[in-house]
Amino acid sequence: MSTLWEMAASMRDEVPTGSLRPAPVENRRRAIVDLNAPGRMDYWCKVLGTTPLRLYCAVDEVGSDPTAIRRFLTRSASPMLRVAARA
Repeated sequence: MSTLWEMAASMRDEVPTGSLRPAPVENRRRAIVDLNAPGRMDYWCKVLGTTPLRLYCAVDEVGSDPTAIRRFLTRSASPMLRVAARA
């Protein structure tokens, strides 16, 4: 039976060195906010720290890119929302 260090060394020898680099940005898969997939609404609400209604409005306004949605949600609330919150 070989030691842990010997097994690690043999595994390192088997892996080509070029495969340890991260994929180029062009080849990376971008996340999208898909509200029709089961269970994704709760996930995105938790990740973005918002409610389902605000998430639907954000996706309708800016599309399904999480970065754009986060920017939209962090903008200051409209005056009508502020009035409704006081009442």
